[in-house]
Formats: sequence, structure tokens, C-alpha cells
Amino acid sequence: MAGSKIGKKLTVILAAAICVAGVPVAAARQAGAQTERVSSTAGANRQLGFSIGDIIYKQDDNVTRVCGHLDGRPHTSGRIDGVTLQLPELRLDANDIDGVDFERYFQWEDNGEIYIEIDFPMALSPRIIQDGIIIFHTAKGDVTVPVSAK
Repeated sequence: MAGSKIGKKLTVILAAAICVAGVPVAAARQAGAQTERVSSTAGANRQLGFSIGDIIYKQDDNVTRVCGHLDGRPHTSGRIDGVTLQLPELRLDANDIDGVDFERYFQWEDNGEIYIEIDFPMALSPRIIQDGIIIFHTAKGDVTVPVSAK
């Protein structure tokens, strides 16, 4: 009989705790429904950044390699489905990426930074692409980064 009373009291306490914990979640959902939605591009920008460290002109391989650091939130996942280099009169899609794989999820490390190298299929002088932008096509939308080597 004593075990039964303790069991009932625990059930009541747990039920009360679940109800109390559910109130902030319901309030947050209701408040979120009233806020303005953010576009996928803006959402993606908060999840991914890119700092260009070097642009390599590889005439022997006929590629332009853009090297740099992806920045993201530590211990979360990310995915890059493709990368485009947009110049004033030319648009190039990347044909290779090292550091992560296209169309596969990866995990951000403790520092939230991953070194990558992106190959574009045409040997362009770094001076030519200084006026361009790099567009990362991610699972959360496109992220646009201006080209400027350090």
C-alpha cells in the first residue's frame, strides 16, 4: 500500500513538472508564429561565413583555386551542395571542393572553422576575379561572399 501511494505521488509530481515545462514551449511557439519570417538566404548567412585566404591561378591544371576558411556554429552540421563564382561577365560552377564534400553533411569542429579549397574550371588570374562574388548553395539557402583575397 505504501509503495502505491509513493507511486501515485511521483506520477502527480511528474505530470505537474511536464505541464509546467510545456508552458514556456507553447508560449515560444505562439510568439514565433507572430514574428516575421526570415528568408532562407538570410538564415543561411547566419549559419555560414567564408574568409578567402588565397586565390591560386593554376594554368597547368586550367583551374582557379580559391582557398579559405568556412565559419559556422561549433558542434552543428552544415551542407554545401555547390559553389558558383559570379563575375561581371562570366558565371562558373565549382568542379571540386576539398575539406568537405558536395551534397554531404559535415560537422563543425570546436572552433567553428574548416579550411577548404574550391576549384573552378577555368584558369583566371586572381586580378580578374577580384570584382566577383562566390555563392555557396547550402541546404539552408544561398550564401553570397564577395571575392577579396587577404
